[in-house]
Amino acid sequence: MFTIDGAFNIIGLRVELGLSINWILVRASVRFWAALLYCDTLTGYWPALM
Repeated sequence: MFTIDGAFNIIGLRVELGLSINWILVRASVRFWAALLYCDTLTGYWPALM
């Protein structure tokens, strides 16, 4: 049986899932940029990537 309550539960689940995926992507990109900056300070390699 499909109810309005069930629809809200599904929407809430999808929003939660989307937020957690976004959070994972944000953390991954932050780590990526931090690693690039770290390599930059070690090697001065950054200008070659620009």
